[in-house]
Amino acid sequence: MRAKFILVLLVVGIVPMQLIGWAGYYFAQKTIISQAGQIRQQALQQSIAAADDRLYQLQMLADALLLDEQIGAMLSPQSSAANLTQYIREWQTFNVLVNKYTHNFATPPDVTVYGSNTKVFTSWISNGEPLYERLQRNDAFRGILDAGAEEPFGWTAPHADFTEQGNRGAMLSYAATYIDPRTGAEGGRVVVSSSVDEMFGTAGKIAESYAVYTKTGTAVYATDASLDAGFRDASLRLAPQPGETRIDWSSEERGGERMLLIAGAFDNDWFVVEGVPYEALLAELAPLRKVLLFAGAAAAIVSVVLGHVFIGRIIRPVLQLVRMMKDLGHGRWKEDMLDVQADPEIGILQNTFNRMATDLKLMQRQMQQEQKLKLEMEFNALLSQIQPHFVKNTLASINGLALQGRTDQIHRLVDSLGYFMSTRIYHGRPIVPLEEELQALEHYVNIMRIRYPDKFDVIIDIPDTLFRQEVPRFMLQPIVENSIYHGMQGDAPLMIWVQAYMAGEHCVVVMMDNGKGTDVNPLRRIEAGREESDPLHGFGGIGLTNIDQRIRLYFGPMFGLQFDSAAGGGTRVEINLPKRMEEKAS
Repeated sequence: MRAKFILVLLVVGIVPMQLIGWAGYYFAQKTIISQAGQIRQQALQQSIAAADDRLYQLQMLADALLLDEQIGAMLSPQSSAANLTQYIREWQTFNVLVNKYTHNFATPPDVTVYGSNTKVFTSWISNGEPLYERLQRNDAFRGILDAGAEEPFGWTAPHADFTEQGNRGAMLSYAATYIDPRTGAEGGRVVVSSSVDEMFGTAGKIAESYAVYTKTGTAVYATDASLDAGFRDASLRLAPQPGETRIDWSSEERGGERMLLIAGAFDNDWFVVEGVPYEALLAELAPLRKVLLFAGAAAAIVSVVLGHVFIGRIIRPVLQLVRMMKDLGHGRWKEDMLDVQADPEIGILQNTFNRMATDLKLMQRQMQQEQKLKLEMEFNALLSQIQPHFVKNTLASINGLALQGRTDQIHRLVDSLGYFMSTRIYHGRPIVPLEEELQALEHYVNIMRIRYPDKFDVIIDIPDTLFRQEVPRFMLQPIVENSIYHGMQGDAPLMIWVQAYMAGEHCVVVMMDNGKGTDVNPLRRIEAGREESDPLHGFGGIGLTNIDQRIRLYFGPMFGLQFDSAAGGGTRVEINLPKRMEEKAS
């Protein structure tokens, strides 16, 4: 038996676990590359945002100079370079403007204003030679002018340093054309230049190894000469749109070295590509290879033996028990009992759970029945007691009308009171059609209108198609009574609206008033588990919480009543019911 166990362990355990160990190692490689690529991608996005900010500052500097009226005066055709006194004064003005607009720059850029009137102003020191002639002969500056000849503004890079110092290395420039707003004629160009290294190199370093290209493939900047044509071709295939970052997982070959390429675009349509060698990403993983395989093989042996021989028989029925518990916890009761072949100990657990689940289901049904019976008993008790003050006040109103000889109103009042009292008990029917609720509400409103003449008005806007909708009895009248008793304020007229409409498979009944409102929400008391009585109750003491609970018991927990009110802001009660029409008697 022992020999068979060892043989099974060698064949079934060690060999598969060795394969799993190799697979785990290469999976770790892929995971490290993926995570490292994402980290580099995020870092590149941040660096691009910083570089975009530096490029944007140059662009804003050029735009600010173009919009300055003094620059426009300098470039005006009427402003001649031959007037030395005026020229010196304009130089002073130019220096003031440059200092004004470049004081926030860590490294001030080079500013050149090149006028069609042969005037030139620069932020760099000249050796005395006429600047206009010098720049006309300078190939780098002519390249800037020619590159943007057809556009009012644009970037030019890279190009040689055309300043007098000539020590800035490769430069990039933003050139914008000045257009006379009165004549529309071109008056010259404002050129703002900065060192490429200051933008992307040591001052604004993006990564260890990267290159910046234009959309046409012209190299703007590169960290080293090894980023050759093959790297550029791969980069052009990756060229993203502004605000986008792309990763190439295809392991581009460069000089025999596998590369992970990450590309991101600047707002000026240049883009940067970072090259990360795979070996650099996996350097720290290599020493762990043997340890990983050894540990994986050892753990696999133990796992296979314990898992397949011992644990599997225990875990399987336990997992099924857990699924059954989750279903029971979410209210999904299954009539078929759990029956899984397992060890006797697990079988005892299964039988105990089955009995517990059955008892819980019976208890749940019993509690629902008891709760429904309790509410019905409470409701019936409330219906059997007419509040004395209501009867007393109504009879007093009848007496007053009799003394005044207003027999027609006495007839209406007695008729409404008699109808209303006779329909308080619907012979044990907990659910009635909406039409009957509206009839009871109409008689109640008639009584209250005579008691409180010209104090309130009730508008009912319910389509005939909803008259057969089933609702809990005495659902509307207590809410309208709340509005009358708790909403009237002074001599201000009280308006009450009763509406109903279909929303999909739901029927929504809304009652609103423009009364004084209240900060008390009786439904929140119930949600908080408080036992206080409902401070807002209707005729006979029928509270809003009673209505809400009866709706939930009759139609389900997803339906009920919503109460929304605030002091001075009126009251809105919304009742959500399922679409359920009473069948007409044949």
